[in-house]
Amino acid sequence: MPARLYCATNMGLFDRFKSSTAPTQKGLTAKELCDKGDALAKLGCHEEALQCFDKALAIDPRYAKA
Repeated sequence: MPARLYCATNMGLFDRFKSSTAPTQKGLTAKELCDKGDALAKLGCHEEALQCFDKALAIDPRYAKA
């Protein structure tokens, strides 16, 4: 397991994103997608973070944090 993922998993950063809908991202709110994007960006996963922010904006175009 890569060190970044190991650290994030052990620190509990991904706990809030675990759900039955997580693999397909269905059912996540704009805020949840932004939170996930923030966590991914902190891990250096910038492309994945941008995808989360884009999805958040598609859900709520007025969500300023995205």
